[in-house]
Amino acid sequence: MTLLLPPRRLDREVAEPTGIPAFPRLLLAGVEKSGKSYAAAEAAKSDLIGTTFWLEIGEDTAEEYKQLGPYKIVKHDGSYMDILDAVRYAVAQPRGADGKPNMIVIDSVTMLWELLCDEQTAVARRRANERGAAWDSELTITADQWQKAKNRFKDIINTLKYHDGPVLLLARLEDVVLFEGDKPTRDRVWKVKAERSLAFECTAVVQLRARHSVFLTNVRSLNPDLSAMDIRPLPGFTVDKLFRDLGMDRRVTRSTYVAPNPEAFITEHAQRLDVLDDLPNDPNSEQLGELIRLSYNTGNPEYLNRLNAVYGHAWLSRRQIKGKNGMVLASDAIEAALNALAQRARAATSVRPDHNGAAAAAATSAAQAVPAQDEQPQCTVPRCPTPEDRVRPYPNGARCEQHSPRQQAERRGEAAHRAFAEEWGTTAQDVDLSAGWPPFGFTGDDDAEEEGDEGGETDAAAVDQEETPEPPNPVQMLRNEAVAQARVLGITVDTHLAPLAPPGSTPGQLPPSRLGAHLLTWRPVVAAKLREEGHDGIAEQYAKLGRRMPSQEAADILNASA
Repeated sequence: MTLLLPPRRLDREVAEPTGIPAFPRLLLAGVEKSGKSYAAAEAAKSDLIGTTFWLEIGEDTAEEYKQLGPYKIVKHDGSYMDILDAVRYAVAQPRGADGKPNMIVIDSVTMLWELLCDEQTAVARRRANERGAAWDSELTITADQWQKAKNRFKDIINTLKYHDGPVLLLARLEDVVLFEGDKPTRDRVWKVKAERSLAFECTAVVQLRARHSVFLTNVRSLNPDLSAMDIRPLPGFTVDKLFRDLGMDRRVTRSTYVAPNPEAFITEHAQRLDVLDDLPNDPNSEQLGELIRLSYNTGNPEYLNRLNAVYGHAWLSRRQIKGKNGMVLASDAIEAALNALAQRARAATSVRPDHNGAAAAAATSAAQAVPAQDEQPQCTVPRCPTPEDRVRPYPNGARCEQHSPRQQAERRGEAAHRAFAEEWGTTAQDVDLSAGWPPFGFTGDDDAEEEGDEGGETDAAAVDQEETPEPPNPVQMLRNEAVAQARVLGITVDTHLAPLAPPGSTPGQLPPSRLGAHLLTWRPVVAAKLREEGHDGIAEQYAKLGRRMPSQEAADILNASA
């Protein structure tokens, strides 16, 4: 039964529209020698533009047009991956001291699309050779290959959408004959030579059908002078003038584009979140217990609150589910799960750095009160065997690393999770990666920890008396594999993870679910790279991991190739 359920997130941001247009993405499509590159080079000298970054793909005019306007040529080796990385480089460049936006020119997207088509032709040729087909046999490019080419083209366009400035895309234009079935007609149409959905991604499309014969064929703008006609002639066309007509001389802002994340479906399916969004009308005891366990495993208390909202506390108080220690009321199980999540949330909050500097100031004050070298303090936790020279000052007294406020808070959170797991039969492997411990991206600095709860010494000592080995942190497993993948690919970790980071963030702040999907996508590429370098055995081991995520073995296997 599909119900109108309470939202998962009650803190969702809602904003009023600003009415400010985003920086334009212009498609300049023209016939040969119609002045596409010339117009782009002239646009570089516009007083609306800071620095222009020019990427040539299959063209060679940028060097010659230097005198038309100032721009920088971003080099690449001609491969798709390096072209994509060059685009990322241009998008990542900050504005100059004058504060003007940078412009990116891609010359041309026609040759980019041909490169992607040629890639799939090469794949089809290899498949034909593996089948033993004749060298001159007809090649078949399958639907999945075309989709692969489209996806790679879309990756570059979507990356450009994050650019904080205008983008010029240059393409070739053809006057083609229309066919009716397999027969040509007398009708002709102007067609842009590129991936067919490109015009949808652009603010405006300008066709240069001949030198000094320019037409605006598509535009998204509230300017009535531009949108009054379907096809509008542009006498005396310049890119600078069109920028001003689109509002760049007044106020514009970066795109609010948020990339769709289809990989999230894999994570949702693995966590069985679809079950939680299609709740049964009258679940039996086994189904209800499974719903409570799944809700807890998300790490989000809203799922448990939704069970209360849908079924009602009175109904849940009359239903029993099976726990490890016998039958218990469903309402009690939900309450225990909420308490366990709250305990973990409090523990996570207690180990976050104090951005206001209060904890750091307290730590500094404590450090100033450290006795002289001959009066080294001991750890304030009773019976701690740590040598005195390994003890450090904290706001709540001297502590060793083992009993620092950070470790104490982590253990309280883990203890709460283990208690719930033992009671209701939830295993550590069931827990969502996004609820990893400690919080993803937190590196920790014991000198800037907040003061722990009073009585923490007793808690820490009690934990030490029955110390159990901590399971590997699943989030750290992902980070380790990301580092190992980057090493094999010969790039930095930040570069490897940059496509996932929204503007203004860092790779360390990525949601673990997105990071896991990203690593899965790159596993075949990394395996192919290992084979190229002669590590066939290691590549085979890595490929056998399949879609298992996270995996402690992944980083170990890749590091064996170092």
